[in-house]
Amino acid sequence: MSLLVYKNVSFGYPGEGLLLEDFNLSFDSGEFVGVIGPNGSGKSTLLHLGCGYLKPRAGRVLLEGRPVGAYSGRERAAHLAVLPQLIRAGLPFTVEEIARLGRIAHRGIFDFWRPEDSAAVERALETVGLAAKRKRLFEALSGGEKQRAMLAAALAQEPKILLLDEPTSALDLGHKLELMARLRELAETRKIAVVVISHDLELLGRYAGRLVLLKDGRMLKDGAPAEVVEPAWIEKAYGCRVEVMRGRNGEPLLSF
Repeated sequence: MSLLVYKNVSFGYPGEGLLLEDFNLSFDSGEFVGVIGPNGSGKSTLLHLGCGYLKPRAGRVLLEGRPVGAYSGRERAAHLAVLPQLIRAGLPFTVEEIARLGRIAHRGIFDFWRPEDSAAVERALETVGLAAKRKRLFEALSGGEKQRAMLAAALAQEPKILLLDEPTSALDLGHKLELMARLRELAETRKIAVVVISHDLELLGRYAGRLVLLKDGRMLKDGAPAEVVEPAWIEKAYGCRVEVMRGRNGEPLLSF
């Protein structure tokens, strides 16, 4: 059974026509999927429907077989973690305290802190490379470090599905490569379904096992990176002509 399923979903914002119409898509355990497409193609809307922030006008979004809206917030957080593109400022917490917030989904309000909670937080901080800065105030971090701290909170939830909106946008090249490699490892070893929205086609082409290309709320192509990042599909989606070469590992490289 797929972990997250969009079944005949239609959605439009108030006062506008339909952005998604009769849309179908699914994400499975252990997949690392990149969702790509031009601005306004429906990528973030897809994420917000998947985590229950938005409700479809028609059709259903199913989380492990149940409508995502049927879950309480805490129940949903035990299955699914989200890292939005915009990170809220003004959080008066340390990096470790931010990561500890991710354990709320697994603990009652009066529950004691358990060894398994500490272990989950430690793994999350190690994964994002912030274990050495655990006592640093969140507001004292760089933009990229804030992004990684929020990712640590999402990983500490120990979700089955991880939805990320532009997780590398504030990262330097080294941390981009490190993060994407860690995400792929999480999908492979912990069997998490990792779904990344990004404009970086080459980065996703290197690390993701599957790409979903959207335009105007429609799916143009769903398949392996080598099948999706092709000149004809890129021109159809983005309106620009490119040449596609292959890197040493077979990943697509674009020449404009």
